[in-house]
Amino acid sequence: MNVSLEKVIQTQLPAIGIFSIGLVGMIISTKITNPYTIVLSPAITLAAVVYFISSDRPELSISIRIPVRLVITCLFLLIAVSIVLFQDAGYTRTTAIHGSIIALYGVVLLLFLSDSSDIISLGGLCIVGILHRVQIYYSSAIQIGIDSLYHNRVAGEIASAGTLAPLAPSQYWFAPFYHILTATGSHILNLPIRATAFVISGVALVLVPTVLVYSITVRYWSSQVGLLAGFLYSISDYTISWSVMPVSTTLGTIFFTMTIYSFLQFTQTNSDRFLMLVISSVIALMFSHQISFFITFVTIFVFYISYLAITDYSPIRTSYVTLIVGCLIILDWLVTRFGINSDLSFLQTLVIRFVANIQNAGSRSAVLPDFENAVLGGSNALTIEHTIGVGLLTGLGILGGLTWLRANTRRSLMIAIPLGMALGTLFAFSFGGPIVGLNFLIPRRWFIFIYIILSIFAAVGVYAAISTVPRVFPEYIKTGLFIIGVLTVVVFMSFNFMGALDDPVFDAPGAERYAMTSAENHAYTSAIEYQGDRTIVGDNLAVRIIDRHYDDKAEIYTYYPDGGELNPNIDRIYIHRSYVTTDSNAYYMRYDSRTFGVHGPLPKPAGDVVYNNDEAKLITSN
Repeated sequence: MNVSLEKVIQTQLPAIGIFSIGLVGMIISTKITNPYTIVLSPAITLAAVVYFISSDRPELSISIRIPVRLVITCLFLLIAVSIVLFQDAGYTRTTAIHGSIIALYGVVLLLFLSDSSDIISLGGLCIVGILHRVQIYYSSAIQIGIDSLYHNRVAGEIASAGTLAPLAPSQYWFAPFYHILTATGSHILNLPIRATAFVISGVALVLVPTVLVYSITVRYWSSQVGLLAGFLYSISDYTISWSVMPVSTTLGTIFFTMTIYSFLQFTQTNSDRFLMLVISSVIALMFSHQISFFITFVTIFVFYISYLAITDYSPIRTSYVTLIVGCLIILDWLVTRFGINSDLSFLQTLVIRFVANIQNAGSRSAVLPDFENAVLGGSNALTIEHTIGVGLLTGLGILGGLTWLRANTRRSLMIAIPLGMALGTLFAFSFGGPIVGLNFLIPRRWFIFIYIILSIFAAVGVYAAISTVPRVFPEYIKTGLFIIGVLTVVVFMSFNFMGALDDPVFDAPGAERYAMTSAENHAYTSAIEYQGDRTIVGDNLAVRIIDRHYDDKAEIYTYYPDGGELNPNIDRIYIHRSYVTTDSNAYYMRYDSRTFGVHGPLPKPAGDVVYNNDEAKLITSN
């Protein structure tokens, strides 16, 4: 490592720099006020403060005298209780079920602290993680999500037709791995597409990255830190959401983790075995998801450049790998089109969209009409409770990164610094654009990839935070603080708008309920049967289900403030479910020649009620 850099690392300058960034962020949050800026800036600042008072040599483990058999017995008893509660509640998640899952994660933490082997501990974590997701997944009468509705419908069509023709109109014709895997799995497992998608992709998103995050961390820290890293990844909100609405991004995350793991191993060992794993994972990414592939390239490229900057030699074979990945992504984006008949490549389309985004970057500052109960969609439609989870994980990750700089060996710093730089770049892509009103490459889509690296640093940060407890306190005090602190992260991650996608515990306009009841679903199918020449109109989620799940045409409610009318056209059949009277209902507002996505209750449209099942009505327009 560069001698000058090593001297800087040994000083307090990195922590002072982080503290300064946090203060600047707090100033910015007074001008750009949304839950993310309000929560993340203090979290960054507080991380630096805790670092200053934490121990130079934090304890990397906590030991308690609890027999592992007793912990495992409690684990399986609670699992049985949670399953019974879920069945008794009619396969919906009640407060008691949420409580049982939090209790189960608490028992998993006790398993980490007992004399259990790492394999048993990881097994317990994965079992609870899968149960958690099963309860979300099957709390809805039909598939949860928006994109997942399309992907799994197309996978079913591929399974029936035995051809990729259903993918021809989309860019996934060039990245069909998820659809082929799901369709093939349905035949082999003899399961419906919905169950197959969860078994193959949703469960894999729990197992594979959790084990690999543990494997990366334990190489440099204790087994408890490694287990906690896997735990923090598993309970993060976007990890939960992408496993219960399995799509190409789900597979992309799995292959991203495999690529990063094998790339780190190859960097350290120069082994041909890991080289082949890197190449295989990258090729799998090419045929899975274009955006995931780009995120992987960004991570590897920044890691490699940072690695070069802090070393005294050039790792030639690593250079070749980085160059190969860069060439593959350019080739992939030049070949890929939005449908086989499209004249523009994926790269050309992205450039056009990027230019348009830049031109319209300031448009969100426009004044909305004064409409009762309407809230503009996006981050501002959330409350602080929905971002505390990512704030805690970010703060702990920064604390862990600073701790890593002063408390570990030169060999591990050769990985920690480039990995930290890659993490910072992913954060910049995700948050940098939205700060200036530029939404490009789906910023929120990057969160799950961020969590994979962030969890590694955050696990170290948890133990650094515990080290601030004076040594005179007994071990059980540290144990209690450890469990309460980590479970606090679990609560804020699993109760928010993405962690509880079926029906968020924390209320907010932007926290929509994605789970659909059987009665609501019956209204959708009845609308399709009854529509005739009419156009179906409904709220955002209802229309997405009709469009992407049932492959029928529908229009989202559009309110015109000037005329005071709701979709002012004739020959409509409205789906008016009870949910549209809540603050979280989503629809469109047309104002100043632009269409805005907003949240808020809608009035009952005028017309004749032709169907009513108490949860939803079908109303024909006058």
